[in-house]
Parts: sequence; structure tokens; C-alpha cells
Amino acid sequence: MNKKGQGIAIDFLFAVMIFLLVLNASMALIDSSNATVADKNIIGELQSSASQAIDTLVRTAGMPKDWQNKSIDETSLIGLAKKDRVLDNGKVNTFVEWAEEYGTEDYNKVKTLLLSGYDFHFKIGSLEAPSINQPGFWENMTAVRIKRIVNFNGEEAIAEFTIYYPQ
Repeated sequence: MNKKGQGIAIDFLFAVMIFLLVLNASMALIDSSNATVADKNIIGELQSSASQAIDTLVRTAGMPKDWQNKSIDETSLIGLAKKDRVLDNGKVNTFVEWAEEYGTEDYNKVKTLLLSGYDFHFKIGSLEAPSINQPGFWENMTAVRIKRIVNFNGEEAIAEFTIYYPQ
């Protein structure tokens, strides 16, 4: 019998195994880099949406300017400001009231009015300031938080706006 043919077959088998291992590692690396790019794109979109939403909230009065005295259906833009970064207490309270309960019709309308379309959490960083309740299931989501320094009730405070995206 010819033993040289058997040696070539074993060498070929090892070469194929090494090739498959390298191919598998390359595919895993490509998949992970694609996932990283997708994650960065999502986070960039979330940051942009959160920044636009909080700037609208703390820098504008909304439309109409007295929207807090109207129904949510009569409101076309929510803004909390008397003037740039000086918040109106009545507008803040109406905003919190409308968006207080996650998943309600008013909450979903507020999401649309904020131009974000994402689930959100809003908080003003003082003990007396109102805050929208944050459901516990949001802990398993990607979150982007944007903060702005504002004047609320005559004192400096930090307004936080967080957007959530399912992982």
C-alpha cells in the first residue's frame, strides 16, 4: 500500500480545520464590528433626539404660548419656559400631569409633541420639583440622559431628560 496518499489526506484535513477556524473567527469579528456601528448610530440618534427635546422644553414657551391652559389636543408644541431657561411652574406641572402615567394616551401624545417618539423620563433636580414617574422595566433599556441648567421657582436647578430605547 502507498502510505504517501494517507499522509496527504491527514494534512489536507488539518488545513481545512485551520481554514474553518480562521473563517469562523473572521465572521465573528465582522459581526461584532457591525453591531458596534449599529449601536453607535442608535446612540447618536438618541443623543440628538434628547438634546432637541430638552432644548425645546427649557428654551421655548411652546405653541400656543398658553398651552398649559388648553387641552393636549389643542397643543402643537410643549415648551416649559417663560423665557430662555427660566421655567414656568404652571407649564411644568401641566407637562408632568400629562406625561405622569406611562403608556396612557396623554403620555403617547406628549412623546409625539416632543418630536422624539421615544419613551422618556423628565426630572428637575430639586426636592420640591415635580418629576415624571419612571417605570422599573426601563432599567433594561439603552438610555441617553441630557441635562440643562435652568431657573425653576427662582432657584438654579438641573433639568434632566432621558430617552429610552429597547435593547
